[in-house]
Amino acid sequence: GGGARKVLRTVAMVALVVTAAAFGPAVGGVLGFSTQMGAMAAGTGLIMLGGSMLVNALLPPPMPEMPSLTGRGDASFSQNYALSGARNRAR
Repeated sequence: GGGARKVLRTVAMVALVVTAAAFGPAVGGVLGFSTQMGAMAAGTGLIMLGGSMLVNALLPPPMPEMPSLTGRGDASFSQNYALSGARNRAR
């Protein structure tokens, strides 16, 4: 479930890194940073921030599955998540 989406998400993030490295200094220069290092850092950071927000909106990361906290009829219930403390009982 979702294997193709994970691959597409990874490819999109790699493409974002390459794009940010290529266009970061130009974007920083347009924003008015005078030093080359400052322009590169600012431009690359802005592209990475905006691009990662876009990738997360279009291809959201998978949500982790949480076990049931009630423990009623669930064989996978874990005592680690019990609010009332540990109890000795057969699973």
